[in-house]
Amino acid sequence: MSDIALFPVPLPVSSEQLAEEYSAYISNEVSLGIDTSGNILSVSDNSVNNCMQRALKVILTEKGSVPTRVNDGTILISLLKYGYNPATINEDIVMVLLDAETQCKKQDIDANVPVSAQLGSIELLNLVLLANGILRISIGVKTVEGLAGRFDLQA
Repeated sequence: MSDIALFPVPLPVSSEQLAEEYSAYISNEVSLGIDTSGNILSVSDNSVNNCMQRALKVILTEKGSVPTRVNDGTILISLLKYGYNPATINEDIVMVLLDAETQCKKQDIDANVPVSAQLGSIELLNLVLLANGILRISIGVKTVEGLAGRFDLQA
């Protein structure tokens, strides 16, 4: 099924700060998009973008935060809120992504998602622990058909 398109809302930061962060923009919230007629945009139900948005939703949902589905989500937010061990952060993030991949694949089957948008794999592309304790995580998402996308998180 089609999903609502989410767009990052860029923060007003200087070009120098963007260069320091190696980013095109910095955002800490998302917004719904609308077309020229004022209709809310959606992501096609058979696209890699749909697959990426569903994976991002699982990764950023804190495990236990949905009372009726306490096993949904990951511990990523908890790691960022309550602290992590820099010596094991790579392994911790890989475990988070494996948990998210398992959940997404089950959700795809339960929701009868078209094969073109079903998750094939989630992988950690890059993890950088910046000097100020901030993590920059690059995540790759691949559909069953081999279409690939990526998104970056920084927290």
